[in-house]
Amino acid sequence: MSSRPPGLPWPCLRGPREPTMATRSHRSGSGPRSRPTEGEAAGGLEPLARVLFEGGRLEAPAPVEDNPTRRKILAAAMETFAEQGYRGAATRVIAARAGVAEKTLFAHYGSKAALFAAAMGPGLDAMMGAGAVAELVGELARGGSTLEERLLAVARNRVRFAGKNLHLVKAIFQEVLLDPEFRDRLRERFVARLMPAVGMAIAQGIAMGRLRQVEAAQVIRMLMSLVAGYILTRYIILPDREWDDDAELRLMIDVLLRGLAPEKS
Repeated sequence: MSSRPPGLPWPCLRGPREPTMATRSHRSGSGPRSRPTEGEAAGGLEPLARVLFEGGRLEAPAPVEDNPTRRKILAAAMETFAEQGYRGAATRVIAARAGVAEKTLFAHYGSKAALFAAAMGPGLDAMMGAGAVAELVGELARGGSTLEERLLAVARNRVRFAGKNLHLVKAIFQEVLLDPEFRDRLRERFVARLMPAVGMAIAQGIAMGRLRQVEAAQVIRMLMSLVAGYILTRYIILPDREWDDDAELRLMIDVLLRGLAPEKS
């Protein structure tokens, strides 16, 4: 029986189980080992959430990578992590896709966690970092005077970002499902960074009587579910269908707001 959960569109959510240190020995003769083995990458995985979210890694702007070898490794890593997730992705496969030796990969990045952070960190920061908040606030300001137009601006922004960063989106979806610590850290970041900007626009709609008296956080959760579901369907489940994003998103926001409209007396 397949271990892949039904309905998940990417090729392998968990990926092949990599050998552990107990099942794969490393003999290097005398002297220390020069790099981690694949077994060490699986048997002693660094916690991904800590590598990504601690030490200000996502706060510093990522330098433009001008090393052609590193660019090839990062491109191969993004593709492989998107297909197989952090645990399932084998560094030997990433190295082969990049056309380099596995020891070259480790010489540049040291560990699989560091490679994931280098490949996905800049995109994750663009999705939820300070720059993303500033961009979202700008979208809200430019979105128009009505709550409908402001929420539509937010939805457009997130869908547009997902379309430009599909490898990131696929990899993040998998880690959210499989890694509780990663999920908790991502949620904390969202609550601290993005919720206040959107919540202010929703609170204004409630104060003006456009929405019934509900918690702004409830409306944000509904909006998140709609937008995330649309992204999943649009780019992963039914990518070959012809999509009119503007029409779809307008209808989505209209249905949400009609359902939240004040009850008529």
